[in-house]
Amino acid sequence: MQRDLVIGIDSSTTATKAIAWDRTGAPVADGRAAIPLAQPRPRYFEQDPEDWWRSTFLAMRELTTKVDPARITGVAISNQRETFGLFGEHGEPIRPAIVWLDERAMDQMRRFAASFGAEKIHAISGKPVDITPCLYRMVWLRENEPHLLDRAAYIAEVHGYLCFRLTGRWTTSTASADPLGVLDMERLVWSQEILAAAGVPIDKMLPLVRPAAFIGTVTEAAAQTTGLPAGTPILRAAATDSARVPASTSCDPAAPISTSAPPWSREAIPSAMSSTPRSEPRRRSPIEVISSRPACAPAPSCSTR
Repeated sequence: MQRDLVIGIDSSTTATKAIAWDRTGAPVADGRAAIPLAQPRPRYFEQDPEDWWRSTFLAMRELTTKVDPARITGVAISNQRETFGLFGEHGEPIRPAIVWLDERAMDQMRRFAASFGAEKIHAISGKPVDITPCLYRMVWLRENEPHLLDRAAYIAEVHGYLCFRLTGRWTTSTASADPLGVLDMERLVWSQEILAAAGVPIDKMLPLVRPAAFIGTVTEAAAQTTGLPAGTPILRAAATDSARVPASTSCDPAAPISTSAPPWSREAIPSAMSSTPRSEPRRRSPIEVISSRPACAPAPSCSTR
C-alpha cells in the first residue's frame, strides 16, 4: 500500500476537523466532531481539555473509515489560539481550560500593564496590551486560584495537550506559544521576565520546537483510540488564523481569506511523503516556505483573528 496521504488536524474553538490531503494538495476525505463551550458566568468562557481530545479522536475515527489508514504518512496539528489549561503530573486537567473569548482578567490586564509597562510587554512579546493573550488570565489564576496554579505540573495550550495525547510527549511550537503572550519573540524562548512578574514558574511551561518540526510518533494507545497507525509521525503546523493567512492572495484586510490549499502546498506535501533519509537535503516544509517569503506591507494589514 502506497503511503500517499498527510492528515491535517485543526482543533478550533467549536470543532475539530481532520482532513486527508494527497500528493497534489487536494483534499481526499475528512472527519469532524464538535467541541462544547461553557459560559459559567458572564464574560467567562471555558472548555474541558478532554473534549479537545475527544473531538480529535472522533474526527480521526470518521476520517479513517473513509481512507485506508495504511496510506497515512504523517499528521500535522493546528489549533485555536490563546486558549490554555492547567494539567497535573500525569496529564490530567485540574480545572477547565480558559478560552480565548474569556474576559475575566480585564482588571489584571490593566494593573499588569501599569506595573510591568505596556511598552515593555510589547517589546518582549510582540503583543500590545489586549485582553486576548493568555498572560493576563495567568495573572488572574495567580490571584484567584493560586492553589491550582501551584498544583499544575504543566501549563499547555491546545496543541501541547493534543501532542501529549498522541505521542506521550509534552511539547509545543513557537507558533502556538506566541499567542500566549509570554514568549520572548526575539529569542523564541519563554520570557522569564514576564512569567516571573506574572507569578508563573517557567518550569511549568512546555519545551518548545519550531513550526514544521517533528514532534514524535503516535503511541499504541493513541492508535487504538484514533484509528491512526502506531508510529505515524506527528508534525507541528501553526495556529488556525496563522495557518490561514498565507493562503490569502491579498493582504487587504477587507479581502476574504481563502481556506483552500495554497499552491506552495503542492510542493511541500510530496516532500513530506518522501522516503529520503533525514540526513539528506530535504525540500522545505510549508511553514519554511512561508517564512522565506517577503513580508506584506504594511504589516498590520496581514493580521487576522
